[in-house]
Amino acid sequence: MENPARRIYKVPYHLRKWNEEAYTPRVISIGPIHHGNNKFQTMERYKVRCFQSLQQRTSITLENFERDIRQVENSVRQCYVDTVVDLGSDDFVTMIKLDASFILELFFKFNSESWPIEDPLLVEAWLLNTVFRDLTFRLPESSELPNRGLNTTFPKYSATQLHEAGIKFTKAPTTRVLDLDFKNGELKIPALTFVDDTEDLVRNIMALEQCNIRLDAYFTDFYIILDHLISTTKDVDLLSKKGIIVNCLGDSETVTSMINKLNRGIITRGAGKVGIPTANDSDMLTFVFNEVYSNGSTKQVLWQSFDHLRYKLLPGMKLGVNHKTGQTWSLTSGLTKDNYLSWSLSDEG
Repeated sequence: MENPARRIYKVPYHLRKWNEEAYTPRVISIGPIHHGNNKFQTMERYKVRCFQSLQQRTSITLENFERDIRQVENSVRQCYVDTVVDLGSDDFVTMIKLDASFILELFFKFNSESWPIEDPLLVEAWLLNTVFRDLTFRLPESSELPNRGLNTTFPKYSATQLHEAGIKFTKAPTTRVLDLDFKNGELKIPALTFVDDTEDLVRNIMALEQCNIRLDAYFTDFYIILDHLISTTKDVDLLSKKGIIVNCLGDSETVTSMINKLNRGIITRGAGKVGIPTANDSDMLTFVFNEVYSNGSTKQVLWQSFDHLRYKLLPGMKLGVNHKTGQTWSLTSGLTKDNYLSWSLSDEG
């Protein structure tokens, strides 16, 4: 019986085209998707050595090994939802035999710390780390992920614009990744570290969420929200200053560019809710000044705060002094700039 939970996907072209290398192994191929690529032939020869080592260490025979693989061949083929397995039975069994031998021997060497001094993975120091990069993209455990709601709310404004409007940004004191919290005018975001492999990791997890409808789109939703919050280097600088972004890539432009490109080709599902203020929030206080006719009907709109985010009161904000930011909010009205009345309101007591 085919198990729908066991799926190995080929990244669709509309995602892959934006950064082909992010979805392509660097030195080793496991399985049929990249099998036969000339760039991996060195490691294919290394897999043969691993099979020979496995034979010597376990006394397993070629005949028994291949027989066991043939018994599960159809189940293995069914794990691939794309029509990528165009190998004949003999070639497919050989591929699985060498791939399995490599993985088993790698585990054995690490657990026993028994590495031949001439092992290529040790002779070329960079090779082992690159192999692990190709093989290990760790998904967060369910306990590390935040709770989900029914709807997704994406912010309309950048971090800098929200900050100018009085929203406070704080590094969330949480061990759960992707955990956003917005309450009382304060947006808490977990610390985000950007290193050389961050883009590859995020792209691959987002691609998996795009392909597997059974997975909640945690990474997709989070990085779409981040894309809305980060429009320029000023936004990265602000979040870096708040301790939210840890930039190991050198400059803010690199982080900005990476985040803004991650969501190209991504289709949102609306699987969760994050309460970040948007232009459509029903509890956002806005101000509109109209010129009216003598009968009270509107002649024209003179000014409206919809067009100026810094003049909006977002959920959780108050008129008066914001003791967290030091900003004072007041209302001013008048016929001219020299003839006006100003007052402040506050529910602080």
